[in-house]
Amino acid sequence: MTKYTIFLTTLLFFSCSDGVLRGYEETSDDQKTYLVIEEDKGGGIISEVYVDNELWSYGVGEKGVIEPGQHSIGRSAEDCYIEFTVKSETVFHFDYWGP
Repeated sequence: MTKYTIFLTTLLFFSCSDGVLRGYEETSDDQKTYLVIEEDKGGGIISEVYVDNELWSYGVGEKGVIEPGQHSIGRSAEDCYIEFTVKSETVFHFDYWGP
């Protein structure tokens, strides 16, 4: 197998997964929808995180109720440019701040 074939096979494998770019999700035990922020941008200490331009009042690893749908997250209300989608009746674990 050539390097090119291995690359294309790997690319095809990952493009067919139904993984989530910004984290991972689990089925909610109580049919509510939750968000858990797993880590800070860059792995530092989180002082404030904003979700949909509002201060998120839950700490790292804490589960907070959220409406299903498209959301944004950032370190300030003006910094909420990272978008992610939370499916209904899931616990979405946000753990990827990268590009």
